[in-house]
Amino acid sequence: MKRQLVALAVAWLLPLFFCGCGSASDPSPTIRTRFQEFSRLVCQDDAESCLKFADPVYVRAQGAEKVKFQLKLLTGLFKLGKVTEADVRIDQIVVAENQQSAEIQFSLQSKGEWKSQKPSRWVLSDGQWYLAF
Repeated sequence: MKRQLVALAVAWLLPLFFCGCGSASDPSPTIRTRFQEFSRLVCQDDAESCLKFADPVYVRAQGAEKVKFQLKLLTGLFKLGKVTEADVRIDQIVVAENQQSAEIQFSLQSKGEWKSQKPSRWVLSDGQWYLAF
């Protein structure tokens, strides 16, 4: 009887680990963490460190100096607007069905009011999530 209960429990739980229903298959927490770290660096005006979050395929195609310049423009805008980490909020993460790209819908706070921004697109490359340009 005990063996049958264990077998039944295994038969019921096993699909949760392999059907894609478990949280291990959801990349949203990883994407959220990467976006938050990127946002922190942008708010700190650290374009150099932001480069590690840029899509490596794009960086190779465009050159690191061009991408650093683009990131410097972004960090400059945040600095000019006095945007801090507390002023950045993730509203939703939408992962593509093939789990190779995602869109982060986020808002920035300005004068106490949250304003939606153009979504940020991220891509999966070599097992890591990167900002797409």
